[in-house]
Amino acid sequence: MSYGILFGVVSLLLVAIAIIQQGYFVVLFWPSLSFAIVAAGYLHLGPSIYQKSQEGFLAPISKVLLLPYLLFLWAVWHIARLLKSEPSLHQLTEKIWIGRRLLAHELPNNIDHVIDLTCEFDKTKFLHSYAYHSSGRVTEGVRK
Repeated sequence: MSYGILFGVVSLLLVAIAIIQQGYFVVLFWPSLSFAIVAAGYLHLGPSIYQKSQEGFLAPISKVLLLPYLLFLWAVWHIARLLKSEPSLHQLTEKIWIGRRLLAHELPNNIDHVIDLTCEFDKTKFLHSYAYHSSGRVTEGVRK
C-alpha cells in the first residue's frame, strides 16, 4: 500500500507542476496519468492494470499509457542490478532456481521451464525457446 500512496503523491505533484507552470509542462499530464494508474493498481485494482497476457506480453494500450512509469521502473531495475552485489539467482533444488529478472547471459544451462511472476515486464526474446508461463499460471506439465 505504501507504493500506492507514493505513486499517488507523485501523480498529484506532476499534475500540480503542469497546472502551475503551464506551457510545455502540460506534457506532465501523461506521466501523471501513468503513475495514477499504477497507484490504483497498488491500492485496489491489482496487477491487471498491466494487462499482461499468458504469453508474457503487456497489452499495447498498457504500454502506451504506462510508458512513463515503465521507463522509470526499467531504469531503477537496471541501476539496482548494477549496484547490488547479490547473485541474480539461487538454486533451491537440483531442478528449481529462483531469482530476479535475468539477462540472457545469466540464464542457467539445462532449464526446461520459466515461470515469470512479474506483471510489469514483457517476456524477453531469449526466453522464446523455453516453455514459458506468465503471471503465476502453471500448467499441468510443469507440476511433474
